[in-house]
Amino acid sequence: MRKLDVVISGKMPISRKEMIKKIELMGYDYSENVDNNTFLIITDDLYSRSAKMLKAKKMIYNGNKISIKLFNEIFLPEESKIEYRSLN
Repeated sequence: MRKLDVVISGKMPISRKEMIKKIELMGYDYSENVDNNTFLIITDDLYSRSAKMLKAKKMIYNGNKISIKLFNEIFLPEESKIEYRSLN
């Protein structure tokens, strides 16, 4: 059975290589492209107009189940997420 794909869009605070390792440790596949296997996009900007983000948003509008999350929502410890959110 094929694993679900995670796509990275934008600049991250760690290298792509490190990101891919983290994604694979979570049990997912990394993909360069947004397609029907994509279930998550990790981004640095929810309002980005990159090709990946625009394609994902179009697919979501058309009924695909794709989540778009910021890096810190996925990889920061729970305490840091709460602290980060309270600063905004």
